[in-house]
Amino acid sequence: MKNSDASVIAGTVSSPPSVAALIKQAREVNLKALMIADGLGYAGDWYKMTGDASNGILDNVPLFATDKAKKFATDFKAKYNIEPSAAAAGQVYDWTRFFIKAANETLKEYGSLNSANLLKYGQEKVMTGKVAFDEGIIMKQLKFDETSAPDPIVGQGNYIFPVVQYFGGKETVIWPSEQKSAVLKMPDFAK
Repeated sequence: MKNSDASVIAGTVSSPPSVAALIKQAREVNLKALMIADGLGYAGDWYKMTGDASNGILDNVPLFATDKAKKFATDFKAKYNIEPSAAAAGQVYDWTRFFIKAANETLKEYGSLNSANLLKYGQEKVMTGKVAFDEGIIMKQLKFDETSAPDPIVGQGNYIFPVVQYFGGKETVIWPSEQKSAVLKMPDFAK
């Protein structure tokens, strides 16, 4: 990468120790490239693995960004004595509540809750966008339509992970604008 004079290095993290080693080695050999490590922040100890070599790294991760989400994180930590992940705790909380909403509506509409009725309700109401979930703590809205299924609609106001930049082990949101707390800073070493 260094010999190619790369100005941007990007990838998705599937092995935090491996990407941490890549980040640290890139800094050690003075690779002058902006690095994007999608999912680095999913690993709870990513900063212990990378240290300040992660300064300037861009990532794409869900966060506890709203007051409601921050309260959830505080309550979660108080109850379980562990730091919650927005991906592993917050999103699961949202999706579980969406399922509970759909299950309750299935019961109301069909009189019984079974796999056939859940499938029918999902196909007719959820996957067509007639039913959405807008009470989430991580995503503003979880909604599907005929073209998005089996994935939710992606984009601002829907299913979206903010782009963050790391400095000193802390993330700052640089996009989307509704969550933005900083602007992109080109690291001193980047071109």
